[in-house]
Amino acid sequence: MDLSELKRWRKMVPAIMLACAIWPLIQSFLKFLSKDLGYVGDDDKLFSLLLAGLGVPVAVIYDALDFRRVLSWPSSIRTHLATGLWTIISSSSEGQGLVLTTMPSEKDMVRLFYKQIDADESLKELANRVRSNGLAASSCVDGSLILGSIGFITVVVSIFVDNLALILWGTCLSAGSVLCYWMIPLLTQRHLDLSRDQLTHIDLFGRDKLISDYKKMAKLNG
Repeated sequence: MDLSELKRWRKMVPAIMLACAIWPLIQSFLKFLSKDLGYVGDDDKLFSLLLAGLGVPVAVIYDALDFRRVLSWPSSIRTHLATGLWTIISSSSEGQGLVLTTMPSEKDMVRLFYKQIDADESLKELANRVRSNGLAASSCVDGSLILGSIGFITVVVSIFVDNLALILWGTCLSAGSVLCYWMIPLLTQRHLDLSRDQLTHIDLFGRDKLISDYKKMAKLNG
């Protein structure tokens, strides 16, 4: 899985989740229109419109604003990568010859990390495993946030309209949210383990390039 594919799926997963979670609420409303106003619609077309008109735009905004940070994903991963790379640099004999006072920004360190990935085929292979696990982890974060929110809204609405089916659906969404939340620490730990393998590889086989790239970065940053 390449980076562009990962970014695409990180937008599509919450869009699909949102559309599927909210669809029973829309169907309930459509049944009301059908009963009282004689409305007849095409469910397939309406779901496609819901996905394209609501799911995708909301998912793009959700991803752009990084709502996953609510559950500390992926900030904990970025911090782990930045500090791990900084430890390699500062503990090396070459690094000790540099002026090392404080670690550069986390953003710069993560950018430096991915530069090492792009230059090593073994690291690229590890990166594919990391991205697959990362997609699973971010999807669980999405599930916990989106399913929990829509589940709560569905249960509240179902109480007012006295709809048992919606109560059951809201309960299922809430249970799915809890399950996703339970999976996040497991997948996060797996992600940390995989990234630790990458850092070990850099330390053993790519330290010279890392130091060289760090010097260039430090020079550009003044």
